[in-house]
Parts: sequence; C-alpha cells; structure tokens
Amino acid sequence: MENIYNEEKQDSGKQEIAELQNKCKKALKNTLKIAADANEISMYSATKLNEQTEQLYKIEDETEKIKDNLDKTEHAINSLKNPLLFWFKGLFRQNEPTHIRPAFANFQKNKEIQNEGRCQIISDLPKERNSDIKNDGLFQFNEEIDEGLDQIGDMLKEMHNRAISMNTALKNQGGILNNIDTNINSNNSRMKDQRTKLEKFIGK
Repeated sequence: MENIYNEEKQDSGKQEIAELQNKCKKALKNTLKIAADANEISMYSATKLNEQTEQLYKIEDETEKIKDNLDKTEHAINSLKNPLLFWFKGLFRQNEPTHIRPAFANFQKNKEIQNEGRCQIISDLPKERNSDIKNDGLFQFNEEIDEGLDQIGDMLKEMHNRAISMNTALKNQGGILNNIDTNINSNNSRMKDQRTKLEKFIGK
C-alpha cells in the first residue's frame, strides 16, 4: 500500500514538473516572437532612416548647386561693371573645388549589407532532439531553454548595436539640416543683394 502511495506521489511530482516545463517553453516561445517582431521593426526603422538621410543629402546638394550658380551670377554682375578687369582675372581664375559630400555616419552602409540580416520571425523553439539521444528530460529541457535564451540575447545585441548606429545617423542628419538652413539663408540674402545690384545697374 505504501509503495502504491509513493508511486502516485512520484507520478504527481513528475506531472507537476512537466507542466512547469511546458509553461517555461511557452513563455520562451512568446518572448522569442516578441523579440523577433521588435527586431524586424528596428530593421525597418533603420532602413527608413537611411532613406531619409539620402533625401537630406540630395536637398543639401541642391542648395550647394544654387550657391554655385549665385557665384557665377555674382561674377557676371561684377563683370558688367568692369568688363576689362574681370576678363583679365578670368584668365587666371581656377575652378573652385566641387562640393564634397561629408562621409556618411557609420550607420549608412550598402543596402545589401543592411538588408542581409532580414529578421526571420521565430515561431518555434529549437527542435527537440531525437528520442534516440540518451539525455534525461531535464537536461534536454535545459538545453532548449539555453538555446532559446541565446537567440533572444543575439537579437537584443543586434538591436542595441543598430540603435547606436541610428543615433549616430540622427546626429549626422542634424548637421546636414544645419548646412541646409545655412545655405538657404545665405542664398536668399545673396539673391536679394544681386537683385539690388542689377536694378541699380539697369537704372543707370
């Protein structure tokens, strides 16, 4: 009778452990899914930030082109005032260096590199080992949990590094926006000044 009681108690304990292990597996599976979704969003945000930075560079380039055109216009207006002097200076005039785009922040890399790690949403825990592998249930359970936790750790590390790069890219965007703002203000001021000079010249 006592043996039957002990066996029932042992079976009950095993069942309780199995239920707890299943709960752990389910929680780990959900955590993997959440981490994978967050990683996917992080990659999408990084891609959009990269596209936004490229657009800002294009705007900056356009303001630089306007600045170059204003230089030519300025030269033309001054040449109208004193044609002989500016013709002589033009013989020795050297082409100014073209605008060089500052190096992109560490965040910007080839899109092939940026997209090569397209996140795969993990829906299942690491596959259980074949039954022919002679490991007890607890060892197998621990291996599955450790492997799942390693995957979560890798994704968190990836998101952390990406966040640092995105922060660098945002700072870089701030510098680009400052350059654009400076160029726009300078270009507007120069256009007004050139318009005034032309009006005076035509008025004469």
